[in-house]
Amino acid sequence: MNLKELLDAFTSQQLGEALSSLGASTAGTKAERIQRFLGVAAKGDEALPELLDHSFSLEAVRDVCTKLGAPTGRKATMIEGITALLNDPGSPSRTTAKTERQPATRRAVIQALRQYRVPRRKARDEKSAQDDLAAYLGSHFLEVFSQYNLGGYFGLRIDFDIGNGRLGIELKLAEALRGAAEAQRFIGQAVYYKQRRYGENLIVAVVGQEDTLSDPGVKETLSFLNELGISCVPIPTI
Repeated sequence: MNLKELLDAFTSQQLGEALSSLGASTAGTKAERIQRFLGVAAKGDEALPELLDHSFSLEAVRDVCTKLGAPTGRKATMIEGITALLNDPGSPSRTTAKTERQPATRRAVIQALRQYRVPRRKARDEKSAQDDLAAYLGSHFLEVFSQYNLGGYFGLRIDFDIGNGRLGIELKLAEALRGAAEAQRFIGQAVYYKQRRYGENLIVAVVGQEDTLSDPGVKETLSFLNELGISCVPIPTI
């Protein structure tokens, strides 16, 4: 997918509103509006994700994510997802836009996670790591949702749902699992997700540097989760 094809996923009205927010003319057909937006993007005054964030509304971005099968959730996450569909060979943690997205199976998702690496700057906090993984998953699989509400009294949200309840992924930074209290809390959270919705289709993704992933506390936590039938995938940073 190229930028023109991405813009074509927006409606003519949404493109008009985006151009208006940029102070550009909104006149003309949808095709003319796309060409005008491409002209603004070509000036390179700001990076594409920031340009999309500033010009398109949250609702417009969500609509396009739904059309393209990209993750939905926070606006920044959604923009990461749709820009990941563009050809971007400079990104170390993604495939190019030529990757054919597919319905998710447990085996396929685990295989994709094992091939995934997080840039170290993206693993400084959990939200940044989640945003990077959201874009990666959205470039590989259909129906990826971020912060998916599991319902029930507590209204807990799992980090990623694929297939609208079919498969769940919870991400954690390995550094946080070095402490007993946080490890116990995370184990309880994972067990709840497993029993509430996903069963054997719950996957835990733990992100960290190689030495942190080898920490005894982290290894014990992942080993215990595996004994409970929860698949755990360590994801190194680069």
